[in-house]
Amino acid sequence: MESKKNTNNEWNVDTLDKAYRQGFMHGLAGESRHAPYRVEIVTAAWEAGYDDGYEHYRESLEREETNSDNHSVEEQEDQIA
Repeated sequence: MESKKNTNNEWNVDTLDKAYRQGFMHGLAGESRHAPYRVEIVTAAWEAGYDDGYEHYRESLEREETNSDNHSVEEQEDQIA
């Protein structure tokens, strides 16, 4: 497979995939959104991964909050009964 090259720096699909995965893991952990790359296209891949990971992070927080609220209601009903 032929590699895509930028005139300033070399990058290929594997580099973009790695940057995306690293960004995804940072977003999933709820870490700050600061890409560690200087090459614009690699930074864009990292940011796309971060955005996707952070979306999952937010969804998990919402689920935890909903579950916590449900348990709280159940505990109150148990105390009443």
